[in-house]
Parts: sequence; structure tokens; C-alpha cells
Amino acid sequence: MTTILNARVLASLGMIVFVAALVAGGTGAFFSDTETSTGNTFTAGELDLTIDNSSYGFDWNRPGAVDPSGIWGPNEANSWELSDLTDQLFFSFEDLKPGDYGEDTISLHVQNDAWACMAFDLTATPENTVNGPEADVPDRTVGADEGELQDFLSFLFWRDDGDNVFEEGEDVIEALSGLPGSVFTGDFLPLAVPDDEPLAAGETTFIGKGWCFGTMTQTPEIPAANAGGPTPGNTGFTCDGSGDHNIAQTDGIVVDVEFYSEQARNNDNFQCPNGDQGPTTAALTVDKVVTFTNATVVGVDVNDFQLHINGPGGDQIVTDEVEVAGLAPGVYTVSEVYSGDPAGITFDAVFSGACSEIPVDTETGTVTLVAGDDLTCTITNVVDSPPQP
Repeated sequence: MTTILNARVLASLGMIVFVAALVAGGTGAFFSDTETSTGNTFTAGELDLTIDNSSYGFDWNRPGAVDPSGIWGPNEANSWELSDLTDQLFFSFEDLKPGDYGEDTISLHVQNDAWACMAFDLTATPENTVNGPEADVPDRTVGADEGELQDFLSFLFWRDDGDNVFEEGEDVIEALSGLPGSVFTGDFLPLAVPDDEPLAAGETTFIGKGWCFGTMTQTPEIPAANAGGPTPGNTGFTCDGSGDHNIAQTDGIVVDVEFYSEQARNNDNFQCPNGDQGPTTAALTVDKVVTFTNATVVGVDVNDFQLHINGPGGDQIVTDEVEVAGLAPGVYTVSEVYSGDPAGITFDAVFSGACSEIPVDTETGTVTLVAGDDLTCTITNVVDSPPQP
């Protein structure tokens, strides 16, 4: 009996151990969940500037149609649909006469907001042939690349609304008479730069350009329905071809046109490739004047005053009649500190020139500087009390 009992006890102990092992193995099964995101990617955007051009003018190259009173309409040789620039030409005119003129409108398109610039580079001024009237002009320069046509061409660039007509309220980008001027040098001309609006994604930006063989006069039209394009006498400018232009007979010009763009987002310090955004800083000169109403007052002069200008760059001491250049655009205060020697002098500071005193009797002037400004602020002290004994 004893042997059988022991066997049973051992069997029971074995079962207890086995169950305990099962319980221990189940203690890791907590509530849980798994979520998986697959295929995450980064894809770069694109910036592809595409351009189309609409050119209007007279059919200069057809005999009998070169007179400005003749045929006017789209110039197919210089018009094209939206594309990248390959072999398209903005200008390809022959047999021009003084008084001829035309109008083009460039339209720019981008997929993302962008800054943009354009450049016109006068690469050649061919003499071509020299006929009798040209040869008779005294003191003319002779040579294969010594033509003079560029001296008699005028251009106007403006921000157009898409109707191909220069109208009141449309901003002039550049106007020049005689090349290369400030545009036809290969330097980039800002079209959309910081502190301005970028070219907007999905929208069209229009740049109007008028040209004239002669003297151009701006005559902006009143905004009206010009959807059909410009017509003679309705371009927003006139062209006067009067004068002796014989020196330019048979001459020509060759021009390269280039556009440059960069993304606007995260690019607030953009500049055109040659840095030509136009002026970005201003200059200010403080002119100090001391006058006397009492002849007994002596010993007071300009050197007794310390001159200050205070603006975006902080307060700085300046010298009388010495220009301070490189100032950031913004509001500046102009003031002075009298040394007090001799003592007992009373005076009023009167601000003139570019400065005004606000409010009255603060002895402080103010001026707002815009990029490109070169202004002078005059402080006049009228000394009217003699030194105290």
C-alpha cells in the first residue's frame, strides 16, 4: 500500500508543475495593435518657365504694305504658342523705315510661384552694305560691326494686363531711346523679385514691349475693351520717325533674349543672376545751418552740434554735408545734440528739405527713405539769445 500511495503523490506533483508552466507562459499576452504605413515618398516639384509671344505690327516685308497707314495685324513670324524657347524669335524685321513701330506681348507661365528676370543682349551691330546716302554722312564710323541703327531705336517695356495695349495704370518696367541703354547690355532686368509679387503658379504674367524706329512718346490709353489686340493709333505710344537717319541705312542689330527664374518659396534673398534688381538701398545727407538774429551772439557754429540719424540700422552719428550711403529703406529720425558751449544759447531747430518735424516742437525731423533715394535733410538753428553773463 505504501508503494502505490507514493506513486500517486508523484503523479500529482508532476501535473501541478505542468499547469504552473502553462500559467507562467500566458502572462505576456496584453492588449495590442499594429498599424503600418508603407510606400512613403518625397517627390520634388518642378519649375519650368514656359513662354508664348503675340506680335503685332505692319507687314514691313511686303512691297506696298510698309507704310504705317497700310496693313496692320498679327506678325506670324514672331508669334508662337506656349513652349520652351528653342529657335523662336521676338524680333525678325527687315526693310524698316523711320516711323515704323510694333507691339509684342510676352506671357510667362510657371507651375510654382517664381521670381523672374529677363535680359536683352545686343550682340552685333552689322553695317551690312554702305549705299550712297549713308556714305555721304560725314564723320561716320566704318566697319563690319559699326552699324548705327541701334542709335535710332526706342523701346518701352511694361506690365500688361493681356490686351497688348499700354494703358493708364500699367507700370513701366523700362523705357529707353537709343541702345544699348540699360536693358540691351545682357544685364538682367527684374520682372518679379522680393518686395514685389512673384509670378503666380497657374496664372499668366504679361509683359508688353513696344518698339519704334524713331522717337517714342508714351500715350497710355484709357483702359477699355482691347481684346482684339492693338490697332494703329491704339497701342499706348506713338512713333516719330522724322529727322535724318541716313547714317542707319542698311544697318542692323542682333539681339539675344534670355529669361531666368527661381522658386519663390524659401528664397526671400533672390537676386537676378547679375544682382541687378535695381537699387536696394538709399542715401541721406544732413546739412547743418546756423543763423543768428542777435549780433552779440558769438562762438556758436556747426561744429557745436552732434548730428544723428536713427532708423532700421540703429542710431548713428553723421558728419555735416557728408552723404551716408547704403541705408536700408524705412523711416528715419534726424536730430542733433548741442555741446552747450557757450552756455545760455537758446535756439529752435527748423527742418527742411527732405525732412519734416513731427510733431511740432520736438526738435526732431523725420524722413522716409525708398530704395534709390538720395535725399538731403537740412537742420537750421536760429540763435536768438546772447550768452549769459
